Amino acid sequence: MCTGIFAVTKDNKYIFGRTLEFGIPLTWKQFRSLKIKGTIGMFKGINKWYMTDGVNTNGLFVGTFYFPHYNEEYSKNKIPDKINIETGEVNSFLLKHCTSVDDVIKLASKLNILETILHNIACSFHWIICDKTGRCIVMEVSKQKVMIYDNPYNVLTNSPSFDKQVSNLKKYHFLSKYNKLNSTSQGSGALGMPGDSTSPSRFVRSHFYRKNMPLPKNSKIGIESILRILHNFDIPLGSVEDKKTKELEVTEYTVAYCLNNQCVRYAPYGYIEKNKKWIQTNQPVMMIHNNEISNVILGCMLIFGCILYKSTK
Repeated sequence: MCTGIFAVTKDNKYIFGRTLEFGIPLTWKQFRSLKIKGTIGMFKGINKWYMTDGVNTNGLFVGTFYFPHYNEEYSKNKIPDKINIETGEVNSFLLKHCTSVDDVIKLASKLNILETILHNIACSFHWIICDKTGRCIVMEVSKQKVMIYDNPYNVLTNSPSFDKQVSNLKKYHFLSKYNKLNSTSQGSGALGMPGDSTSPSRFVRSHFYRKNMPLPKNSKIGIESILRILHNFDIPLGSVEDKKTKELEVTEYTVAYCLNNQCVRYAPYGYIEKNKKWIQTNQPVMMIHNNEISNVILGCMLIFGCILYKSTK
């Protein structure tokens, strides 16, 4: 279960924040290259990192969200003359090859998306894609075809499909931030808003909070505001459990990005696994320090220098 919110500030900076929940513990690490900042995760026993959210220097953001019960929608075979790509690779691929939402839309028809299979588990995902101009879309696969939906609601959760989420949202048009006349409690204008942890309920709540949030002054306050809203979507340990597998769903990490300046901030709370148990932590994502970034830049400069030297000989 994941919840994502896209918002703008008074000085026209665009912020995206998301929670990431899962019943399976992953190792999370911050990713930085010369072009991309993001979060990557690795499953136990699989020596490969997968990007779940990130922003590139052009101001394009891509977020990967779990999309269960849609496994039959994906292509099962590679197609000649198409870009054949697995769900686990889509996030980083788009950030490497696109600079805007328009680029993604143009590329979408060329994609043939197959599911990544990990530990015999098929990874069905959908994606929210935004850029620093304020464009926001959702990308899903339906009947082997890549579908693009405009997203004026600027939020995303999980299943069902985006069009069905929007249909459900319209049932809650009566929700208001204003108290009802002579009500005995504050917040009565939103009486009837679903409060459970299901994806449709979180979609409704995130849209309500996002729509009614005061416009932040700048990107710093915007990031803080989004993280504060996302705190409402934490999954407390023990509140969601798979009765068959005994897997406990928890919020593993929460993060917010500014698309204009590529600033990234992780919330100082989350869960990691230790001794086969979930434990709370104030640093759920391993951070890259400045000296590591310097080493990456130095390595790139050395490679470029070698290429330049060979070309002059």
